[in-house]
Amino acid sequence: MEDKERPILSVIQDIKSGVLDPKLLDKDTRRECVNALLLEGFNIPQVAQLLERSEKTILRARDEIRERNALSPDIDLARKLIGDLLVRADSHRNALLRLARKDGSLSERTQAEYLCWKVTVELTQLLQSLGYLPEQAKSLTGTLSLNISSKEPGVSFEDLRKQLQDIEATGALTQEATDKINQLHQRIEKAEVAQNIIEIQKLQEKGEPDEQPDTPQSQE
Repeated sequence: MEDKERPILSVIQDIKSGVLDPKLLDKDTRRECVNALLLEGFNIPQVAQLLERSEKTILRARDEIRERNALSPDIDLARKLIGDLLVRADSHRNALLRLARKDGSLSERTQAEYLCWKVTVELTQLLQSLGYLPEQAKSLTGTLSLNISSKEPGVSFEDLRKQLQDIEATGALTQEATDKINQLHQRIEKAEVAQNIIEIQKLQEKGEPDEQPDTPQSQE
């Protein structure tokens, strides 16, 4: 029986309804049925029962499908997948925005707005991790680290602390950036202590004695 030209879902429907005997399927059609059923959420024993084949046969078909779908690292493929991801993310954002603008409870519209923003933030973080967007927070903390190590004239520790606070206020920081900012806060505190010690040492090197109040001479 020739089933290669038929839609695979129609073949599966005929099997389920008893119109088609699954034992009559050729190997290629059976493999496509296995693929479709696994994608629908059927497990191996269920697929074996439906197609009236052993679980070993179904497992072998599954392995052949995995081998056929195997991918090797490829720049062009990565570009295509990222492009598809951007299109899908934009579609999800638009759908959520439409939901947020429709009549509904305040809670529902707020949730739609939040999810729209969440899609945007997670997409940005993903593109940063893949190298498609710069990680500005990491760049800024790197600059601050340099300033703390060799502080430029006119740049106070308070200025550096203010820059850190501005970065933290932007939100949506990666865990790595947050950890780096915490480390820089600690380095600023240590640098301030070190500067105070240096200033004290300079005062001591001047050899200026502390002023002592005059004490009246005792009269005999």
